[in-house]
Amino acid sequence: MTETNQQLLAPAYFEARINDFLAMSDDEVLGQMTQRTQYPLTLEAISAWAAQLAIVRSSIDGIAGWIYLEYDVPRLGSRIDCVIVAGSAIIPIEFKVGARHHVREDYNQTWDYVLDLKNFQQASHQAPIFPILLCTDATVSEKLTPTAREILANIDAMELAIHQASAAAACTIADIVAIHARLMTAGPTAHVAGALRDEQNWIGGNDYNPCGADFVPPPPKHVKPLLDDLCRAISDDTLPPVAQAALVHAQFEAIHPFLDGNGRTGRALIHVVLKRRGLTTAYVPPISVALSVRRSSYIAGLTKFRGDSVVPWIRHFADAANTSAELARAYLGAVARQTAVWREMLARHAAPRADSAAWKIIGVLPAHPMITGPAAIAATGRARAAVYQALDQLQQAGILKPVSESKRNRVWEAVRMFDLLEGLEAGKAPSIA
Repeated sequence: MTETNQQLLAPAYFEARINDFLAMSDDEVLGQMTQRTQYPLTLEAISAWAAQLAIVRSSIDGIAGWIYLEYDVPRLGSRIDCVIVAGSAIIPIEFKVGARHHVREDYNQTWDYVLDLKNFQQASHQAPIFPILLCTDATVSEKLTPTAREILANIDAMELAIHQASAAAACTIADIVAIHARLMTAGPTAHVAGALRDEQNWIGGNDYNPCGADFVPPPPKHVKPLLDDLCRAISDDTLPPVAQAALVHAQFEAIHPFLDGNGRTGRALIHVVLKRRGLTTAYVPPISVALSVRRSSYIAGLTKFRGDSVVPWIRHFADAANTSAELARAYLGAVARQTAVWREMLARHAAPRADSAAWKIIGVLPAHPMITGPAAIAATGRARAAVYQALDQLQQAGILKPVSESKRNRVWEAVRMFDLLEGLEAGKAPSIA
């Protein structure tokens, strides 16, 4: 992101280059913030800002870029506590000062900010966004469970794979390492995140030596040359896209360049290839699901590929790609039928006008199975009052069910959407009961 684009992220109560911010005292920063606010300030609010400043200062020293405090999000009628712009990356930070636990509403609030930055602000439309949600009084174990960290890292890695590695003129080892780093940072083996192995590894056998191993990858000294060759294969367009993705995935698994996380990184590379070749411009096909449903044959296919059975492996992979397309088609059909059911339910309950916000919200529910008021406002472009009236109508019609007790930051779940998603993840063609 250029300096000009960085400066387009105003208005905020405070904005400055990070170096200038670090050189200022807290009193100077707080003084500027209090002068720009239009609302009466309490001692509690100022104390919360001071606590945030201490955390931010200790976290961004040495980073070049810009910082924005209390950054305005007009569409949501809210403000992001802190936004860091470093290079091309945007890092929105939402603080929960004094809180020991995250709740669902906090996640949804942070996600709403990301959606607004990504979809409704030109300066950040193409930028990678890495949101942070921070409870200041949480212990490390309370902030996120290991499983939650790993799930979020998987999503982050896939985002990186699709939006960065696939958009570059040529894939590089750095791109692959970056995907692995995003994938592994939050997991139990974070110490190997983004690090090519410098020791011998093996699959199967025992933990002490490769005797009896099912497969022994190449020695560490060959990893970088082999990855260079693999990157050239990823960047090439000679082979048909599906065959290319099959070979790239299998060859990556044969190289096994990391001490852990090779399977997930290799599956991310499938989508890099398909996206680069223009085969999946609008969606991510659930090929990993199709492969995992037939795990034993998947492992057998990779094993035979390491010998001379290349064609059978491509055939197996192509079958999985075909299955994933059928799963995606079935899922989309089920979503369309579910949407029709919702429309019938709304028509029976309230029969709102054709231009009602309720109809617009139904149209975005498949992409927002968990939805909040701000998310609905951002997704539909409708006024706040109309959106909240529509959400209440949809709840009364049985289309949405509330999942939060709070009167503020309410969250709703779209009925039946998670059933469809769970079926898709299990490799089953979803249906409408």
